Amino acid sequence: MRSNKLHTFLFVALFSSCSFADYAWITDYHHLQLKGSIDYLTSGENYATDGVKSDFVVGGQQRTFNEYRFGLEGEFGFAKDWAGFIKIPFVSALVNAPQDTLFSGSGIGDLSLGVKWNFVAKR
Repeated sequence: MRSNKLHTFLFVALFSSCSFADYAWITDYHHLQLKGSIDYLTSGENYATDGVKSDFVVGGQQRTFNEYRFGLEGEFGFAKDWAGFIKIPFVSALVNAPQDTLFSGSGIGDLSLGVKWNFVAKR
């Protein structure tokens, strides 16, 4: 019985609060809100399954991997309690050798489109 209570508690704590978390920040009617983001990833933060830092190896030689993500998100309140949003990420990835860049690529990442609805009336 204890296991069922734990599972119920975890389900409620993890999922129901997440579903209501963003509704307080729905953009006001006929307003546009823009946000930007920057993320940087590197192979210097690479850990093996035993928790020890491991080198990124390609072709038997140590390499470094760098990824830059620049994001733009727009949200527009198109009705009283409704808002639509789009997220557009730009990604640039590089695999470097000590003296040269071996591989590189850049482009637009996965687009996200969505609609939010505030079904709880504001007080």
